[in-house]
Amino acid sequence: MTKLLLARAHEIAPNVEPSETALLIVAHGTELNDNSAIAAKREAERIRARGEFATVGNAYMEELPLIAEWDVLTSAPNVIVVPFFIADGLH
Repeated sequence: MTKLLLARAHEIAPNVEPSETALLIVAHGTELNDNSAIAAKREAERIRARGEFATVGNAYMEELPLIAEWDVLTSAPNVIVVPFFIADGLH
C-alpha cells in the first residue's frame, strides 16, 4: 500500500519537489471507532520515515484533523492530497 500511495503522489504532481511538499493522506475516519484511522496513520508513518516529503500527515472526513482544515496542517509551499478509502461508505 505504501508504494501505491507514493506512486499516486508522484503521479499527481510529478514536477513538484517532494522536500518542499506536504503529503496528506485522506481517509474517512469516524469518532465512533478509534480503529478507523489506524491503517491511514500507519501508512503516513511509513512514508514519513522515508524522509522524502517535507511533512506527511493524515486528514479525515469525519474526525480530527478534518480535511476541510488542510491549510492549518502544514506550512509547506506545496500540498499533495492522496485519498485512502478502502470501501464504499455506509451512508
